[in-house]
Amino acid sequence: MWGEFMNESDIKVISGKRIRHLRLDAKLTQKDLAGKLNLSDSMIGEIERGNKSANYQTLSALSEIFDVTVDYLLGRSEYKKGRILTKDEMLSFLPKELAEMPDLLIAVDDKKQQISEDTKKEIIEILKKNG
Repeated sequence: MWGEFMNESDIKVISGKRIRHLRLDAKLTQKDLAGKLNLSDSMIGEIERGNKSANYQTLSALSEIFDVTVDYLLGRSEYKKGRILTKDEMLSFLPKELAEMPDLLIAVDDKKQQISEDTKKEIIEILKKNG
């Protein structure tokens, strides 16, 4: 259903099901989760059944508790933790000058590789130039 337009009712039902599933996977009772969120356990039940919506603060807290994105909770993504871009996808978003920088390509390939201060300055200048 994600990717399609969803009405408020659809969002409540989907997010309620996802929250319930995550809560059960975490072996939490409604009362346990309610305590973490400073809500009543009956409110958790209402949210899980799709009768009530979780507000922004509650969604944010739930995303931290369950280590998922708010988009996942709302049914806007099937990826619990966001989608990891491939190297080519990541580089496709950059201006050509940056995507072809040897130091940047090495840093992308080797996550532990640090970019020099000169390279950082060069990147900033290219980004400023490309708006």
